[in-house]
Amino acid sequence: MKKVIIYLLSIIILTVSCTSCSVNVPTPQTTSHPTTEEITIPQITEPPTVEMPTLAPPTITAKCSFVYDLKNHKMIEGVNLQERIAPASITKLLTACLALEYFSTDESMTAGNEVFKVQPNSSLCFILPGHKLTVLDILYGLLIQSGNDAAYTIAVEVARRANSQASMTDDEAINHFIILMNEYARQIGMKDSQFTSPDGYDSENQFVTAEDILALALQAKKFSAISMITGTLEKYSVFLTGETITWRNTNHFLDPQSIFYSPYVNGMKTGSTLNAGTCLLTSYNDGNFDLLIFVAGCESDESRYVATQQLIQWAIQ
Repeated sequence: MKKVIIYLLSIIILTVSCTSCSVNVPTPQTTSHPTTEEITIPQITEPPTVEMPTLAPPTITAKCSFVYDLKNHKMIEGVNLQERIAPASITKLLTACLALEYFSTDESMTAGNEVFKVQPNSSLCFILPGHKLTVLDILYGLLIQSGNDAAYTIAVEVARRANSQASMTDDEAINHFIILMNEYARQIGMKDSQFTSPDGYDSENQFVTAEDILALALQAKKFSAISMITGTLEKYSVFLTGETITWRNTNHFLDPQSIFYSPYVNGMKTGSTLNAGTCLLTSYNDGNFDLLIFVAGCESDESRYVATQQLIQWAIQ
């Protein structure tokens, strides 16, 4: 019992001691930090866009040339666009356009003595007086065989219909057709060209510019028949009078056996005369690029294809 009393007294004394004691916990001092200057963080911007320079067009052996983008309707490259040159057989695209303005492709034309109006060493599709053929077939002879005889037959037939005078002489009809050619050329935007024949044979007063060749090409492309014909390599025709003939395109880009063959070239026209040199109007479409390419004043048949290839490769890279 005595031990219990002593234990209880010890607890009481300990409790009183703790209550009377106070523990002083120091109050933390407020530390004054120095004021810092306001920091301006610059805005992050995109690095400036640097335009890569366009590769210079190739140096080609042509008097004048152009590359035209049909998708975006703009000239990519042009050299001597307004210099007057001889049109050669590119003229036949104009003759073909006029034929289709006055005739449908399923109508017919009959060759007459006008086929003998062609000049020496002319390219021919070998139609003769009395041969009757559809307008579509005579256009094949005109555009893929490049027949000057076809050009004269078309000229006479169109002039007589346009003037409503079937009795016009060959010379009268040809002269009237030339008037129609020049009027039509102005209507389609050919500003500085003059024609004196339906086939483009060299003449002192006959000239065109590359700029006007572009206007002619754009007009010719509006006629599906012209696009179809100029993209054809070979055509077997049966005249309405029974004669048969096979015409072959003079455009090497269309020939799979040629070193210049391209599956993406779908027309349009070759040309070659003493004054013009060799020239070539090319329609190219690979699905991504739709181009018209023209070269004129080249030194040889081969050089016009080489020049055109160089311009195509440059334009699509």
